Amino acid sequence: MNILSKLTISYVVALLLIGIFTVTSQILIQNFLEKQQSEAIVINMAGRQRMLSQKITKHILLLGELSDSTALAEQHKQASIALNLWNEAHTGLIEGSEKLKLPKRVPSDSIKMLFADLKPHYEAVSVASKRILALPPENKEEFRVHLAQIIKHESTFLKLMDSIVSQYEREANRELQKLKHIEAILMVITLLILCLEALFIFRPIVAQTKKYVKDLNEKNALILATQQNLSTALEELQASEEELRQNFEELQATQDVLQEQKDSLEAALNNLSITQNQLIQSEKMAALGQLVASIAHEVNTPLGAIRSSSNNIQNALTKIIPSLPPFLQHLNESEAEAFKKTLLISASNTDLLSTREQRNLKYEVMEALEGWTVQEPEKMADILVELGIYKYLEEFRNICQSEKASIFLENAIHFSTLIKANNTINIASDKAAKTVFALKNFSRQDQSGVKQLININLSLETTLTLYHNHIKQNIEVVREFDDLPEIEVYPDELVQVWTNLLYNGIQAIKGKGKLFVKTQLLDSIVKVSIGDTGAGIPEDIREKIFNPFFTTKKAGEGSGLGLDIVRKLVEKHNGRIYFESKINVGTTFFVEIPF
Repeated sequence: MNILSKLTISYVVALLLIGIFTVTSQILIQNFLEKQQSEAIVINMAGRQRMLSQKITKHILLLGELSDSTALAEQHKQASIALNLWNEAHTGLIEGSEKLKLPKRVPSDSIKMLFADLKPHYEAVSVASKRILALPPENKEEFRVHLAQIIKHESTFLKLMDSIVSQYEREANRELQKLKHIEAILMVITLLILCLEALFIFRPIVAQTKKYVKDLNEKNALILATQQNLSTALEELQASEEELRQNFEELQATQDVLQEQKDSLEAALNNLSITQNQLIQSEKMAALGQLVASIAHEVNTPLGAIRSSSNNIQNALTKIIPSLPPFLQHLNESEAEAFKKTLLISASNTDLLSTREQRNLKYEVMEALEGWTVQEPEKMADILVELGIYKYLEEFRNICQSEKASIFLENAIHFSTLIKANNTINIASDKAAKTVFALKNFSRQDQSGVKQLININLSLETTLTLYHNHIKQNIEVVREFDDLPEIEVYPDELVQVWTNLLYNGIQAIKGKGKLFVKTQLLDSIVKVSIGDTGAGIPEDIREKIFNPFFTTKKAGEGSGLGLDIVRKLVEKHNGRIYFESKINVGTTFFVEIPF
């Protein structure tokens, strides 16, 4: 077997090994993605348990407050539905459920222990809820006993559910780390095989080719010498020509082998590019998962406010409609004007009083009413404080002392309830619409790989809206936006850049501080600054933060790919990213995109 055959066999073996490692890597990634999808369903259902638990408590509390039979029946129905869903989801988390798409799985010892700790609190809440739903409405004493049992165990249940969700997420992240280590090992082995192939296959092929060329040159010289002595060396010349033909065929075969090797290397590079794109997509899905709970909360909160306000409007209308026509008919001109002024004062009242402030105002108003010798001064004082009339008390003295005072104030408080409930619905619907609009913009980002004209300010506002639940409490967002033109970019990839930088800033602040978001138009460059008032980046790691797999977060909280992917996405736009940081002052990242 000649050296060329040996080199060919070695090349085929090396190529086969590379193929095996590539396929193995793809299989591992596919299995992990399927497992991650299953884990996401379990984590989502565990998070949903918290919402259902609170929903059960809300409906049960309303059962104790409402007196209208229709409203009681509706709350009883809603509480029963929530309780059934809660019990079904709890059983599914432990045993699996095809209906809820919860997989049958063997949980870890840590999760088993958490479910064991959760069990007595879950059973206590479940039993107490069922007993309350079975009670007749008039049995208030036993209702309060079971309600106290629910409240006692619900907070512990919610804390333990948070711990279970966190444990699920930690275990999923550990699996991700294992997969990344395996992929890194496979990548190193593949690169090692490529190096060995270059050293022990391509290098000998080049040397052999040089040898063939050298032999060919020598034989050409021999042919020239033979031509000068044609008559005496004809047979020798013919032999040389035959040998030259054989050498040419071998050279052609070598060229074909080199072409095949080139094609194989191009295929290997394509596979590496596909793997890189999958890592970018995985990081994007992780960022999207962080937003899901926040978006759900941002939508559910205004919906709850709208439902509550709708109930208040219905109750107020039920009480006011029967008595309103005769009441209005018996009002004289001054009383009608006073009633109109009462409604205007109530509608414009924006004072947010604490319980203590309300109590002090009530006592002051009661003291004045007792001096006027009115009937039911305590009840009247409560209504006057709620309407905001305590500021104009002397102007309503005649009304308070009249026989119509009670029905006058009762109708006024009903109208006030209608006005405030309507304002609440307007505010809540605007908030929900803003969140849904931002989510729609986010979900419609182009993923075709073609640049589109967008406004960078709008892209940043969409991302900030989606993170509103993370920043609305103790984080102040300082915006400073220039008037920017629309520029051609990859919209989906820019949103991923803002998502990573904003989330890093929120984590650096640790719950309280400021986020600075600024855009500038500099000649043919759009400059975006995203800063925070966190602890800053230590000097010894500043050169490493854009390195793949480098992270300062705790194990399981970060992959170390976020800033590396951000840098690549910015460079894809022919832009650059850099940062400035001061210890105990904060960090600012700068993204410059030419257009």
